[in-house]
Amino acid sequence: IESIQNPKVHLEDFRLILSSFFLVVCVVCVGHCWPTTVVCFDTVERSLLANNSLVDSRIDMAHTLRRLADALGARYVAAIAMQYGGNQGLGSTLAQAAQSYYLLDSLGLDAADMGQLVGFASIPWQLKSLFGLLSDTVPLGGLHRSPYMLVAGTVGVVANSVLALTPAEAVSYAGACLLLLCGKLNVALADVMIDATVAEQTARWPHLGADLQAMCWCTLGMCSAVANAGSGFFISTLGPRFLYGCAAAASSLAIVPG
Repeated sequence: IESIQNPKVHLEDFRLILSSFFLVVCVVCVGHCWPTTVVCFDTVERSLLANNSLVDSRIDMAHTLRRLADALGARYVAAIAMQYGGNQGLGSTLAQAAQSYYLLDSLGLDAADMGQLVGFASIPWQLKSLFGLLSDTVPLGGLHRSPYMLVAGTVGVVANSVLALTPAEAVSYAGACLLLLCGKLNVALADVMIDATVAEQTARWPHLGADLQAMCWCTLGMCSAVANAGSGFFISTLGPRFLYGCAAAASSLAIVPG
């Protein structure tokens, strides 16, 4: 009688039965596959230990950096680390973490206005191919990459600094749109430029292509993990504007390669 009067009871019972079914299926699959998985991992571990691959992997990153620095120069390797790790991994991740708190809590926007603003600010990411074509065909001062890196870093430092130092009450909706757009432009434009140089160096040194990609993604992943781990604490204690200040400092790293 209760289930007839209250249809939600049927729905809750169905969800419980379905969840229990999936749980039983997962347990059966794990129990069936576990012995094979253990044997596979044990075989791989024995093979690695026999070839000393586990020991070599600990120092492989140092060898990779040395190979890249010898072939491409330490300054270029540092530029990759600063762009992927500093500007993109730290700066962009911190700014992204602060974005929703700044728009909703500090500026007091509703979800609809925030969605429109975020969509507008993401335009630079949709224009990456145009940035690449522009840098290939329109050199600045005879250079194709460095001046655009300088522009990207300068725009990012100014935009994030304004967001960090200006009280939220003094920032209008249009101003927030422009500042966030410039912040995204900093990362997107610098990303295109450094990616273009990586492609050029890979074509010139094919045997270093894997090392370059490994370094790019390794620095990006490690710095993004650090930023994500600390962003929540800083937002709760110091507020989103502090993260924009950190993003401004990270944006300045895009100026150094330029």
